Amino acid sequence: KEKSGEPAWDGPLNMRGRPGWHIECSAMSLDLLGMPFDIHGGGIDLQFPHHEGERAQNEAVTGHVCVKYWLHNGHIRVNKEKMSKSLGNFFTIKEILAKYNPVVVRYFLLSTHYRMPIEFSNDLLEQAKNSLERLHDFMRRLNNFSISKKEGKISISKILKNIEKKFEEAMDNDFEIAEALAAVFELVKEINALADANKLNFQDVEATIELMNKFDSVLAVLKVKDNVDAEVKKFIEERNDARKNKDFKRADEIRQDLLKKGIELEDTKDGTVWKKTL
Repeated sequence: KEKSGEPAWDGPLNMRGRPGWHIECSAMSLDLLGMPFDIHGGGIDLQFPHHEGERAQNEAVTGHVCVKYWLHNGHIRVNKEKMSKSLGNFFTIKEILAKYNPVVVRYFLLSTHYRMPIEFSNDLLEQAKNSLERLHDFMRRLNNFSISKKEGKISISKILKNIEKKFEEAMDNDFEIAEALAAVFELVKEINALADANKLNFQDVEATIELMNKFDSVLAVLKVKDNVDAEVKKFIEERNDARKNKDFKRADEIRQDLLKKGIELEDTKDGTVWKKTL
């Protein structure tokens, strides 16, 4: 029915009104996109009756399928309630990014199937951060590979092909992200075990890096700028000198100062390596 301030037209039964919400979307999609079009998205709460109504109207008018793929996303929830302004239980992106690296938030969001609701909490964001750091540590290990053997003790081509197949099959199954990520972490576990046993060569490592980069062309969570400025490098060198001179007190002070700057140091058998914390 007609509402004050809204456009209205003469209708049946001597009433003035406007088209309903479902027919509005049918009109817009027919006019602006044409039939058929590939992807129609929306929240899971719009599936019925809104999208079912829109679909029925479009197909009745055109006589054929109007949309190839319907993608209905789950909601972000806080304490099992939909995040919304009306409930006052929402967080802004600005507030979240003040505490977490954007790539952590991305990993947190993509780690749940898009059709499922996501429970938002700091604990779950911390879990996402820890999982992502494990992947970043794995990539650093591959990129810093230092074993000089030209020939490894085994071939890992079968392992890589098997993992790649699992990842692709999962993503082909309506973006089944949990299974896809499980395949990635299976690769991390197997390659780390082989590296610990000194059974990898450079060709194996390069092939693994290539596959991880292929996965990341989908996930987009691994490429984070990992360079440090000259001042930080100077501190790292000073700490190395302090450790050589057995001035462990100064070495610990530098470690803590760098940690405050988001730089974490790790002493390994091949020397000190550093990484930026997420």
